[in-house]
Amino acid sequence: MHKFISILVFFFVSISAMATDLSWTVPSSWEDLKQSSSMRLATLAPKANKELLLKVSRFPGNVGGELANVNRWRGQIGLKGIKAADLEKSLEIIETKVGKAKLLDISNAGKQMLAVMLPNNKQTYFFKMMGTDKDVSKEKAALIELVKSIK
Repeated sequence: MHKFISILVFFFVSISAMATDLSWTVPSSWEDLKQSSSMRLATLAPKANKELLLKVSRFPGNVGGELANVNRWRGQIGLKGIKAADLEKSLEIIETKVGKAKLLDISNAGKQMLAVMLPNNKQTYFFKMMGTDKDVSKEKAALIELVKSIK
């Protein structure tokens, strides 16, 4: 009976740990648009440009891995994929209270994307912003500020 209770307690602790979301501080120049769904945890935007969205999502596991995600995002703005040997030099490390986040900053033909991957508790959190290079580049510092605040 004691073994059964231990297994049951472990099961419920595991479920509650997996269900907990990370938290972060929204930069003062941004606002939370209070848009979420089963896949999107939050939608944030600069107060000065509410069409430039930062979409926050969470998926179980590593969702294909860093290289697959980076190459998918590169394709979304018309860039060719990269090889595994080039992956690390294309990502910037941002320290958070829950581990290392990796930021991809890519641009092509006037478009720019900032995408952050943060593995935590057998899940991966994604923070993604895409728009004109003029608009997105203005918000990079605020995005990094948000990522550093994650706990």
